[in-house]
Amino acid sequence: MKILRNLPRTKKLEGIFDVQRKMNPSFLSLLVLATSSLAFFALNVYQLSAWNASSRAIRSSQQVETSRIIHHVPIQMRRKTRGRLVQPGDFIYYKDDRRWDSAPIVIESHKLVFFTIPKVGCTVWKQLFRRMEGYSDWQDQDGERLLPHNPNENGLKYLYDYPIDKANEIMTSPKWTKAMMVREPKQRFLSAFLDKAVSNDHAHIMGKCCQFMEDPQQCVDSAQTASGFLNLIKTCEDDHWRAQNDRVDYKYWPYIDMVLHVEKAEEDAKRLLQKIGAWDEFGQTGWSKDHQSPIFGNAAKSAGDHATWSQWQVWKWYTPEVERQVEAFYRADYENPLFNFTTYECFTCVK
Repeated sequence: MKILRNLPRTKKLEGIFDVQRKMNPSFLSLLVLATSSLAFFALNVYQLSAWNASSRAIRSSQQVETSRIIHHVPIQMRRKTRGRLVQPGDFIYYKDDRRWDSAPIVIESHKLVFFTIPKVGCTVWKQLFRRMEGYSDWQDQDGERLLPHNPNENGLKYLYDYPIDKANEIMTSPKWTKAMMVREPKQRFLSAFLDKAVSNDHAHIMGKCCQFMEDPQQCVDSAQTASGFLNLIKTCEDDHWRAQNDRVDYKYWPYIDMVLHVEKAEEDAKRLLQKIGAWDEFGQTGWSKDHQSPIFGNAAKSAGDHATWSQWQVWKWYTPEVERQVEAFYRADYENPLFNFTTYECFTCVK
């Protein structure tokens, strides 16, 4: 057949027909049958692939992903989304009873949208918001009703409580303040480790991670060091140690107005509450046991009563190698310019 390539089209066809006439009829029949079978097989494979793709699309549209991978794009290079920002099924617009901190809390009276993050003072923020909404038991930490965290009990409004058009208005209007508080990643990791792996009879990691392992007790035992806990959370996701950069999908970052820091909790909280006109009434007094202190007046305790940060804990749990590994795990947090973390500040280096 190679000799036919340089012939005119009509000559090629004549040559092909000559070859076909010289073929054995039975061989030609087998060739036609084989060609037809191959075409039928290819058609079925294509239809099956299309059906599988369609099924995956339908399943993904009916449920929120339990594990999300955020591709980190430098925020300064992003632009605001054209058209409707909030879409049905977005992580921040979906009520998930397994993830209470997925959608942001909305305070209509002061036009505030706040994205709480576990291990970053979220208990105090929710107490504040319940106080602003007029609940007399705003200070309660009820173990039975799981206050103030349980969205089904705390009486707070979340973004998913609004129609999609209103949610878009809230998230895009400059009249609304969109804020969150973040924490230095290595400090937050250590807090999660001490509270969720070491303390409270290891109940959290047992229920969240280890009960599904072949040897649950071995799983718990191996997570009693910082390096062992780091290995565990690489395959066991949870909001208490998930990267803060994953708090919202990348399209929402240009709309975040204020990023506060737990290390400057009292100062930053005052700045936010003054901006929305809530400082004098709700932030300046009424906190701590004497009800006279400002919110986050004792910042270390208020930011997370589970595990107070101190230098001896750094040296007790971190080694230079583990510190570098934790930095790598939370690389996206350090690279997020809105967080303004000191890049790879060394805790275990000799000063």
